[in-house]
Parts: sequence; structure tokens; C-alpha cells
Amino acid sequence: MRVSASHRRAFTITLVLIVMTVVVGALVILSRFSAAYYQTHQADRVRLTARVIADSVADYARAQAPRWRDHRPTEPISVDIASMLPANAEGNAVITFPVGNESSSCHIAVRINRGRYQAADEVDIELPRAQASRPAATGTE
Repeated sequence: MRVSASHRRAFTITLVLIVMTVVVGALVILSRFSAAYYQTHQADRVRLTARVIADSVADYARAQAPRWRDHRPTEPISVDIASMLPANAEGNAVITFPVGNESSSCHIAVRINRGRYQAADEVDIELPRAQASRPAATGTE
């Protein structure tokens, strides 16, 4: 039995359409997974940036502790973090001290916005206490 040329063309076109559908479907699935990965990666980046900046502000607070030991700030201290932020990001860092508590602790709050991604990190640290002064060493042993 002989197959006509129009049947062969119809079969070829049908086969091509099926292959194209499979390829386009695979590309759609791949693009959805890559978009989800990108969103997760960007959110993780903002969270990690907030954590690193909070650690940096904590180091700053520890370095300033001797100055704050005698005259403890009553108002929150805003720390300039603009140079630590990635491009297209906004954020702030604030150091506060507990009210009515004479402990040497402070609270650090960092907030970062980058597009639709936001992250916040808060850290409570114990500042170094004043060192007990020792009498000067004498020449006698």
C-alpha cells in the first residue's frame, strides 16, 4: 500500500509540533526553577549582609565601650552603614542601651532593604567591663 505525500507531510508536521511542545515545556520549567533559585539567592544575600553588618556594628560597640563606660548614652546611637551596603540597598543600624539597668549590655538592630527583599538582625552584646586598676609595680621584689 502506498502512502500519499500529503499523509507524510501531515505526519512530519505532527511530529515537529510534538517535539517543539516538549522543548518549549522544558524551557518553561527550567526558567521557573531558575527564577525561584534567583529569588532565594537574593533573599539569602540580604540576610547574610544584615548578619555581617550586625557583627561589624557589635565590634564598633565593643571598641567604643571604654568611652561609654563613664557616660552611658541615653539616646539611641545611629551608626552610618552606607559604605557597607551593596548597590541598590538601603539600611540602618541602631545601638540602644537598656533603660534603668546599669549592666554593660547594649542592643543592636540592623535593617536592610534591597528592592523587594528585606532583612533584619538584632544582637544583644555584653560590653567589656572596666578593668580593675592595679597598683603600680614597685622596684622591690
